Amino acid sequence: MPKGFNVGVEVRHPAFFAKGDDERALNAMLMEFGANRIIMDSRPIFAVPGDTEALREAQNEKPRVPVHAISTASTPMMRFIGDPTLERNTPYLANWLTKIPQWINEGKKPYIFIHTADNADAPQLAEQFYQTLRTHIALPPMAPLQTPEISSQISLL
Repeated sequence: MPKGFNVGVEVRHPAFFAKGDDERALNAMLMEFGANRIIMDSRPIFAVPGDTEALREAQNEKPRVPVHAISTASTPMMRFIGDPTLERNTPYLANWLTKIPQWINEGKKPYIFIHTADNADAPQLAEQFYQTLRTHIALPPMAPLQTPEISSQISLL
């Protein structure tokens, strides 16, 4: 990859979450090349019974791996897969309200990717998290959330 290009690697093999030699070797390699280990936080979708089709599908498709909040490069990347019921995400986002400001104070520029099992309310969850994060660290105001109606989207056909 070209120098200065932010790269993220999302790993799913259990060996990379076992805190053993394989994980240490992976993290050392990522640090050597300045690549980010994408931190997967899928706890919310596994914390409840699959009471919707989207949640059941996410539980079948997404990896159930421990959260290893490690920064291997200058732009830590966190992928949060939230519960479609927005208020059930609050306890899982709490630790990120400390970790993300820590990274920013270290001069890092975190990327946060937030979505939900059905993605219907993902923009609202992202906005809610950003507004809460602003109470922990100085961040610019967020642009107004605009969610176009399905009928107003451009067709690719």
